[in-house]
Amino acid sequence: MRLKATILLATMAVSGAAFGQGASIAHIDLMRIWRQGEGTPAREGYLPLARDEARTALLHANQAIDAVGDTARLNAELGKVVNALNPEHEPRGPGKGYGLMRAAVGILAQMQVAASRPDASANVKAASQFIIPAADHVAQLSRDARLLADEVRANPGQPAEKVTQLRDHIADAINGRDEDGDGQITAPEAGLTQITRKMADLLKAEGF
Repeated sequence: MRLKATILLATMAVSGAAFGQGASIAHIDLMRIWRQGEGTPAREGYLPLARDEARTALLHANQAIDAVGDTARLNAELGKVVNALNPEHEPRGPGKGYGLMRAAVGILAQMQVAASRPDASANVKAASQFIIPAADHVAQLSRDARLLADEVRANPGQPAEKVTQLRDHIADAINGRDEDGDGQITAPEAGLTQITRKMADLLKAEGF
C-alpha cells in the first residue's frame, strides 16, 4: 500500500494536475519526454530540450555558412554548433550543456521504457513504433552533423557545400524530410516536429 501511495505521489509531482485516477507508470515515462526529464538541465523534458538545442545548432550553422572564407569566424561558429549538438566534444558555447544527440537518445530510451511497462496502453505501444525510430533518426542526424563540423574545423579549406550539408542535417533533425519522395514523412524520416505532434496526439488520447 505504501508503495502504491509513493507511486501516486511521484506521478502527481511529475505531471501536476494533468494526472488523474487513470494514471499509469508508463505516463511518468511520457512526462520525462514531454515535461520533466531526468538528469537534464533544470529537469527539462527531453523533447523540449532537444528542440532548444537543435534551434541553437541551426542558428549557428546558418552563421557558419555566412562565415565561409573567414577561418577564425567559421571555426568559432562551428564550435557553437558542436556545443549544441554534443557538448562532450565542445564544452563551451551557447547550448544548454546537454546536446541534441543526448536528448534524442533520451527520447528514444524513455519511449522504449514506456512501451515496455506492464501497464502501457495500446496507444503508448502504437506511438512508440513511430517515436523510437524517429528519435533514432534525429540522433543519427546530429551525429552526422557533428562529424561534418569536426571535419571542417580540422580543415577549413573543405568545400562550402559541406557546411551547407551540416546545416541541412540539423534542419532535417528539426523538420524531418520526405527522403523517398512519396509525399509523407515516415518514422525513419521524421524529426522533432513530427515527434512533438505524435507525442501531443498520444497524450491527448491518454486523457491529458
